[in-house]
Amino acid sequence: MARIELKNIKKKFWRGVAVKDFSLEIADGELCVLAGPSGCGKTTVLRIIAGLTNPTEGQVLIDGEDVTDMPAKARDVAMVFQNFALYPHMKVYDNLAFGLKMRKMPAELITMRVQETAEMLGITEMLEKWPRELSGGEKQRVAVGRAIVRKPKLFLFDEPFSNLDEKLRVKMRYEIKNIHEHLKNTILYVTHDQTEAMMLGDRICLMKEGTAVQMAAPMGLYNQPANIFAAGFFGFPPMKLLKAGILKEDGVYFISMDTLKLRLPDNMKEKIAPYENSGVIFGVRAEDILLKDEYTKKIEGNSVNASVIIVEPMGPESHVHINTGNNTFIMRAKQKDPADAVKPGQQIDIVFDMDKILLFDPKTEKAL
Repeated sequence: MARIELKNIKKKFWRGVAVKDFSLEIADGELCVLAGPSGCGKTTVLRIIAGLTNPTEGQVLIDGEDVTDMPAKARDVAMVFQNFALYPHMKVYDNLAFGLKMRKMPAELITMRVQETAEMLGITEMLEKWPRELSGGEKQRVAVGRAIVRKPKLFLFDEPFSNLDEKLRVKMRYEIKNIHEHLKNTILYVTHDQTEAMMLGDRICLMKEGTAVQMAAPMGLYNQPANIFAAGFFGFPPMKLLKAGILKEDGVYFISMDTLKLRLPDNMKEKIAPYENSGVIFGVRAEDILLKDEYTKKIEGNSVNASVIIVEPMGPESHVHINTGNNTFIMRAKQKDPADAVKPGQQIDIVFDMDKILLFDPKTEKAL
């Protein structure tokens, strides 16, 4: 296991700066996820930790030791890439054993490690097969096994399941979680998939344009995003964000969006007061817009009539696109009985859960 510290990392390429003043601490035994859109610098950070790329500025520390200028082979780090990178002329057993043989480990220890790893990943029956005989998911499992068999201090995963279909991705996510629970090794996992990040990470570091936007536990990022970018990145359907004015009537504050007027909770008064003249960005998630007959506690001032535009069945619930005048939203409707499902063109009464909505500064884009 290993504790990782990145201090003020900067990486400049000829085409521009990929990573800017990036700092991160990963605790011993933690599964940390680097998430963000393509091109935000996630893989560059991973390669810097692995020793495959040198930072332009900053320090990399593993267990308190400065390894910034240390070669990759001396860092005791295992990396799993997007492509499987298996040796086609070697059977699965030899692919798993190759790194141990290069380290001149005793044959008995190599056999024990390979068998132990194969059992953990459920690939024992594949040990005598060639890579060409394996499916995509089986190949990726072998690639993961090749990293595990070494028992390194640190595992680095660079979007390892992006080439697999969704069913296999779900299965392999489970395998990674299971490996982490079993080995308790430190893992840094890179992905652009918000679902994967939420499912896997003890903590998530969200990146944008080479910088760290927010570092938090998955539900912390989801419920308390630091800014508009974080709010929009996590959640499906994505959070609806709208420019909104602030009204004050008889000491009570309201959000105003064209024909839509919603009462704000009294505990938001101090946050809202400075924005009475400038307005805010209003954010609401689909699960916080509900049919009126499902929700009765907070209706006063926040019950709205809406027309249904499109209904997207999702099994136990539907994503319902609605119009409230000049504003459109997506809400989640529970499928209690298909006969009771809302239909396009139908008029419905909805309720906004104002204790769950988020407000952002329109200039800084930071959460209030």
